[in-house]
Amino acid sequence: MLGLIGLGLGIFGAYNQYQQGQAQAEMLREQAKLDEERANKFLYLTEKNIKTRRKQVGQQIGGQKVALASAGIDIGTGVSLDMMEDAYESLYEEEQLVMMEADYQAETMKQGATSLSKQAGDVSTAGTIGAVTSLLGTVAKFADK
Repeated sequence: MLGLIGLGLGIFGAYNQYQQGQAQAEMLREQAKLDEERANKFLYLTEKNIKTRRKQVGQQIGGQKVALASAGIDIGTGVSLDMMEDAYESLYEEEQLVMMEADYQAETMKQGATSLSKQAGDVSTAGTIGAVTSLLGTVAKFADK
């Protein structure tokens, strides 16, 4: 009778070990999913901020054009044109740098998510192997009696 109780407890312990491994793996998968979503949202917000900045600079340059034109200055040539072209070029360079940095950070986040996904698979496998090993040990003890 005690042998059956021991066998039952061993089976329960093995099942519990399996469940813990699966639960840990699921938590890691969920964290990986959240990290992937965070990386995508980060890129989206960066692009949105760049578009907003581009619009603001366009409005500023538009205001400068109006002011220069109303003062009788030719805005299609000379220094005023050079200044506007420089402002657009500077904005473009700034956008490129910001996007390069955002891409790098997002890629780092996505690599972390990929690593968590792999770790989830490893934890799941380890939980299953541990449970099977525990179950086999229990069965072997029961068989010896």
